[in-house]
Amino acid sequence: MGSKRFIHYLVLFGFFCPAVHAIDDSGDDRYDTFGGINYRQSVTRPVNEWNQLFVKTQPGLGAYLGWRFHPRFSAECGYEWSQNKPLGTGIGSGSSLLGVTNGSALPVELTGTVRFKTGHFDLNTFFPFTFQNWLPEWIVSLGVGATKPNMKINGTAINNTGSRIPLEAADAGAQNFASQFSQIEGKSMAVFRGGFGLQTSVLENVGVRALVRYERTSVLRGRGISATENPATAKIFQNGFSLSLGLYLKF
Repeated sequence: MGSKRFIHYLVLFGFFCPAVHAIDDSGDDRYDTFGGINYRQSVTRPVNEWNQLFVKTQPGLGAYLGWRFHPRFSAECGYEWSQNKPLGTGIGSGSSLLGVTNGSALPVELTGTVRFKTGHFDLNTFFPFTFQNWLPEWIVSLGVGATKPNMKINGTAINNTGSRIPLEAADAGAQNFASQFSQIEGKSMAVFRGGFGLQTSVLENVGVRALVRYERTSVLRGRGISATENPATAKIFQNGFSLSLGLYLKF
């Protein structure tokens, strides 16, 4: 599922939720439509030599809409994205990275960036308890997301004085080496998710939520370059974890 299509579904869900809530007004304020926004800190470790091109920790944001259709259960869908942070590594003349050899007389610096974009659907169950005058709830969440890593790798040659120069000004070996990475693309894949956390209301219709989540990102792959076709280097990411902190609103 592409990200644009998922956003369309999310907008439709946003219109649909209030209508369902109006029809199913049971008088119990736990039956609510809700939405929220989170700050996310994710850890998705690149494996093999991919860790020289892509960072493993990224901040990001997430937004969601949902419906609590039972005092103990809710369904929600949303969208999450991470910051596009660069990571560079220098490859000396005659050295290799991911099975590709730098045949230039000059070192080449490759800089990679990756941004994860995930549309998700989660089912949550709640375990309320009492803490002094508060009524917090434990949350257990299971779901699936459609995730695409947006990857990009740029190259820059380094001359004899240590200055960076455009590839166009370098020799053909440097240009050929960098070009074998520049066409990388990420594939959209289904990613299973599981989370555990805590939420509590702070006002009548405003609450806070903290959630730790596991995501099966090891299924994510790239395409377009030789390193993604080689079985020894095809796997790019290890399974990831994230911590989400944010506010939610009842509608």
